[in-house]
Amino acid sequence: MSVGWENANDGPIWVPVLHAAELKAGIPLNLLARIAFEESSFLPEVISGHELSSANCIGIMQLNPVYFPDAGKNPAADIDTATGLLVSLYRRFSDWQVALAAYNWGGGNEHHAWVSDGDTYKITDCPAETQRYVRDIIADVPVPGALIALSTDKLPTDKLPTEVS
Repeated sequence: MSVGWENANDGPIWVPVLHAAELKAGIPLNLLARIAFEESSFLPEVISGHELSSANCIGIMQLNPVYFPDAGKNPAADIDTATGLLVSLYRRFSDWQVALAAYNWGGGNEHHAWVSDGDTYKITDCPAETQRYVRDIIADVPVPGALIALSTDKLPTDKLPTEVS
């Protein structure tokens, strides 16, 4: 586990907000917060062209302004948008790891790969950046899923996925 990712940069400010969004949406504890750390290191001012963004994304959750025109204007609103997006991806794929890959790679890419392989999925079907993204996040927030096998005896019960309503 990365030591202290929750405290990096503006983590102490944003982790409680992210945890509240996780709780409200039924997202596993720390998953959304860990995404924010991976995407921006909790820095709401990260903008296109920054070393952390290779896809012209912006803000604490690195949302693409092509799809989310208000991205980067309000970190709390970006967290709400990202929460809705992650829940939508989970509902689409019924798998937290595939939802993570889709958040990083794009839901359309993930959908085509998923469908073309007969509803099975392998981490090797993703670009190397997405493979690293999923591995890094679930190293800190272990969620079961189709991409990376986890030993359930090592999963804390509070980090198992909850039913998303």
